[in-house]
Amino acid sequence: MKRILFVNGQPEEYLQVKAALHRISDDYSVSYVASGDHLFNLLPYFTPDLLFIDTCYEHQHGTNCFHKIRAIRKFDSLPIFLYCPESQWKLIKDGDSSSINYHVNKHESPEKLRLSLQFALKRFLEKDLVTGENEAQSLSSMQLVS
Repeated sequence: MKRILFVNGQPEEYLQVKAALHRISDDYSVSYVASGDHLFNLLPYFTPDLLFIDTCYEHQHGTNCFHKIRAIRKFDSLPIFLYCPESQWKLIKDGDSSSINYHVNKHESPEKLRLSLQFALKRFLEKDLVTGENEAQSLSSMQLVS
C-alpha cells in the first residue's frame, strides 16, 4: 500500500482528493496535515511514499514548504506533487521546477482531478518519472481519456 500525505489548510479539499484517490484504487493510504509546521513535526516519524502539497494553503505558503523539504537531503528522492491553479503553476515553472515531480491543476472537476491523479500515479508507480528540467508535468494541459 502506497502512503500519500496531503498538506493543505482546507479539509474539504483533502476529502475531495482522498475520494478521487479511492475511486482510482484502494491501494492508497491517504493522510492529512493542515500546515507545513505539522508536516515538519511529522516527517521525523513518518515518511510517505508521495507528498501532495497544496501551494495555496493558509498557514504556510506551499512553495516555501516545498523548498524547505528539498533542502533536506534525506527527502531528495521523495516524490512531490504540487496542487495549484494553472496561473500559479506557470509562475512556479518559470522559476525552479526541476525538483517537482508533477503538477495537478486545482479547481478542476472531480472527474478531471481523478483522471489527473490516475495518470500521475501510474507514472509514479511505474518509476517512469522524466528527469531534468522537463521533469514537472502539467497534467491539466494533457488530453486525458478514461
